[in-house]
Amino acid sequence: MATPRYWMGMPPDYNMRVPKSVRNCTMFIGVRILPDEIVYGGTAFLVSIPLGNAPEKVWTYLVTAKHCIEDIAKKHNGRYVIRANREDGSAAVFEAAPDFRWWEHPDDQVDAVVAEFNPSSEIWKQLDYSAVPLSDFLSAEICGNHHIGEGDEVLITGLFKQAAGRERNLPIVRSGVVAMMQDEKISHERYGPIDAHLIEVRSIGGLSGSPVFVTETIFVPLKVKSGREVRCTIPGRTFFMGSMIGHWDLPIGYDENLKKQYVNMGISMVTPATKIAEILMRQELVAMRKEAEEEYLKSGGPTLDSGFEKPQTPQEQFTKQDFESALKKASRKIE
Repeated sequence: MATPRYWMGMPPDYNMRVPKSVRNCTMFIGVRILPDEIVYGGTAFLVSIPLGNAPEKVWTYLVTAKHCIEDIAKKHNGRYVIRANREDGSAAVFEAAPDFRWWEHPDDQVDAVVAEFNPSSEIWKQLDYSAVPLSDFLSAEICGNHHIGEGDEVLITGLFKQAAGRERNLPIVRSGVVAMMQDEKISHERYGPIDAHLIEVRSIGGLSGSPVFVTETIFVPLKVKSGREVRCTIPGRTFFMGSMIGHWDLPIGYDENLKKQYVNMGISMVTPATKIAEILMRQELVAMRKEAEEEYLKSGGPTLDSGFEKPQTPQEQFTKQDFESALKKASRKIE
């Protein structure tokens, strides 16, 4: 369990257009091709759910695209690494065991998976992170209340393979607009007809599994000197729209080696936030959160923290082994 951190509802940082929390929720997924060489090829991100009777604590999960995990399982025997940023400017890189548990949607035609991510409080203190709260997941009700739809601005934050960062994750931000809200099912080359939003943004290799956010458009009436009233638009609240799936390519011919060439059509598919929420609400995961809540309340609940904490001893410092061990324990299977 972790203590909630401020998300996008915090006072705006006027030195940057995209809140730091939007970039800090991401982690990179890669495979080790040599003992000292890792190739990163996908993005995961953190989401959080408060415990029912203990809202001062949240349960966190990693989310990514299901096809990323399937590709790793097929091509790399299910062994991969996840890199997370630390507060000190470095990165924590850990190896995920082949039996690391990812939870899927009961419907096989959903390109998203989630995994528990609940290391110890000492490890949390070392990480530079934020998590998307479940309350910011886009829903039909939110779309209606905030008039979110085609034309509203979207942004993606995730891995750009050509500049992933040597010492730590360096997520990029791509922006675009909503092209079509989920309506009819869209054809997916691997999973068949799926529920998906369409956005106009150039998805590229590495962005699969990235979080997608949408910002409501607010119309403000304004009178000009002539007395005529005009409407100005300003960005409003930002919501979590879903996770990136991929894009369509258009064949444009062949090169000199008769290899078929394609061009990115600029339209990408997004797994709706509602589908990811349905995975998080699986009976097994709800039961696990309930058990954690009961254990936490039995232990006495919140503890007052002094502002003059004692310095950490060398034994208390966060290490890579601590990170891997805690994550493996938190991701136990449910028989």
